[in-house]
Amino acid sequence: MSLPRTSIRRRPPGALSRTAVAVMPLPVLVAIALALLLAGQREPVSAAAPRALVPPAAVTATLIGKAAVGLKPGAVLHSSSLGQRVFPIAKVGFALARVGGADAATYPAVSVDGGSVWRVDGPPLYVAAADAPALVLKAGAAGAKTYFAWGGPGSGGQVVDVTRDAGKHWYGAALGAELEAVVSGPKGELVAFAQAESDAGSAAATWVYVSTDGGRHWHYRSSL
Repeated sequence: MSLPRTSIRRRPPGALSRTAVAVMPLPVLVAIALALLLAGQREPVSAAAPRALVPPAAVTATLIGKAAVGLKPGAVLHSSSLGQRVFPIAKVGFALARVGGADAATYPAVSVDGGSVWRVDGPPLYVAAADAPALVLKAGAAGAKTYFAWGGPGSGGQVVDVTRDAGKHWYGAALGAELEAVVSGPKGELVAFAQAESDAGSAAATWVYVSTDGGRHWHYRSSL
């Protein structure tokens, strides 16, 4: 004669039976509940600290090579393509010219007749579809032969391009942060102000770089 099978339910380790719970005093039940609640909590995960911004101590510019395609130095530019124009002396002017459509290139432009005629004064400094950090929108000059270009506030451009021989050779230096302004100092030095941002995207520090050799080498200065 076979006996009926009896199903046996196993309790998970540490689980309490209904009978045991029923006979426990209320203070004991409260203590157990609090212990279980605390055991299920995890320590809060602290957010990672923003990466410290460290400016490069020195930056060496690189020669901007001639372009295989596009406008050649000396080509006449239409005045409508010119942006900001600066005249370090009466007859000599420097500007940036944007030429082309969606893939427009930005060329240095020079005038030696007071602005009547403008010509290409070097290789393209920026091509729209190529490299956003190399964007240049602002133009400056420090005498009849030293011209420079940079991005400006909100542009994202991190490069300053400089010629000290009226456009025969252009050198570009990436300073690692958005270029807000570039000015000529009292002794002919160039001073660049870059706005560095933290990982979170908030403005964190202003970097100051100085070049005393026409933009070939830039050195970080903690103060001027």
